[in-house]
Parts: sequence; C-alpha cells; structure tokens
Amino acid sequence: MTDPKALPVRNLPNSSRRAPNDSKPEILNNSAGTFSLRRDNYLNDTDSSNPDETMSVMKKMPSVSACAIGECAYNINKSCHAVAITIGDGVHPLCDTYFSSMTNAASKETAGVGACKVSICRYNKTFKCGATDIQIGKLSNQAACLTFAAL
Repeated sequence: MTDPKALPVRNLPNSSRRAPNDSKPEILNNSAGTFSLRRDNYLNDTDSSNPDETMSVMKKMPSVSACAIGECAYNINKSCHAVAITIGDGVHPLCDTYFSSMTNAASKETAGVGACKVSICRYNKTFKCGATDIQIGKLSNQAACLTFAAL
C-alpha cells in the first residue's frame, strides 16, 4: 500500500491556489444599520503571499437588529451572532439558521440577512432582503422574521 504522504502533489493553476493564511471574513459597519462582508484572498504563485493580488468581496446585507429567540445557538443577549442568516422556506418567514443549543456561538459580529426565500414578502428583492434591518422573534412558537410584510 502506498504511503499517502509519498504521493506527488499536483500543481494547480495560479488562480486556484490560495496562500495558507487566507484571511477570514471581516464585518465592516456601514451607515443606516447595514454592513459589508469582506474577504481577502491572496493568490499564491510560490510559497509567499502577494498582497498585490488581493481579491475583495463586499456584500451589503440588512442587519439583524434584535433576536428574541434565547435558545438559539447564535443568540447572545438578544443579539444574533451568526455571520449571515437565511429567512424562509418559500412561503413562511422562518429563520432557517436557527437551531437550539446549550452552547452559544463565540462571535463578536452581529448577523446580517444573507438570503430570503420568501418571495411573497415586499422586502424580497430577487431572494435578497431589501429591508434596512430585521427583527427575529417567535411566530406560532417558531423563530421567524417579524419584519416580514406580505405583498
């Protein structure tokens, strides 16, 4: 049997190789309660990072201004600390990111709305939330977007 460590490493094209120290997403606060998610990836031609080859991805997302679901793993002091949440299953404005846990997420960032699958909401703009911010609370005993407004 061949030792996996002895197998040759395939050289990937420069565009698909990443430096070992790829940065993690960074939350950038903007005005009006929105924020941007930025991730810089450094392409690697040799074994060193080249900051001149930085690719930034910036996304504006509405913030989750409050969350009343205390048993959610991302809730710390009525604030959602997921990087981004997803709302809906097509008809109901439920928080798809919610899950119950005895341990909370250890994150300083507050969440934004990454996607909204509720096409009948007036804030839904091609599956992205167009509200300035949203609130999560209980609706029929489930975690739901309280900002939802039917067309």
